[in-house]
Amino acid sequence: MSQVRGRPFQPGNSFGRGRPKASQNKGTLLAQQLLEEHAEPLMRKCLLEALKGDRNALRLCVERILPACRDRSIQLPRLPIGTAADLDISNQRVVHAVTDGKITPSEGETVVNILEGRRRILETRDLESRLKALEQGAPRDERRAA
Repeated sequence: MSQVRGRPFQPGNSFGRGRPKASQNKGTLLAQQLLEEHAEPLMRKCLLEALKGDRNALRLCVERILPACRDRSIQLPRLPIGTAADLDISNQRVVHAVTDGKITPSEGETVVNILEGRRRILETRDLESRLKALEQGAPRDERRAA
């Protein structure tokens, strides 16, 4: 134990920067190479086992054929979002779409959350313009005091 642990490389050593980002270790590279070489026979074996009734093999095959379900697009007419009054109308339309069964409650909640984000943007934009108007109308002496 004559060497100090924690700093195996001398300062200025070009090899002392550590492992490059996204590099894989030798074991992972070897495993990947083996899988690539034997991919076809492995898939055939998995399919045969699935056809024989092996539930795990069947699950693996089905997961490859049918990917996990994702959210479907919500079918609504374009909603007005230009002003706070427009957002109120849009919220009412979403509630009616949920109560009429055109969209599910969770889809309605998603749309309402999007509309809420738009409301915050409009509010921020309005506050910013009002603040600029106040700053432009304020006398110079008041601006220096702040």
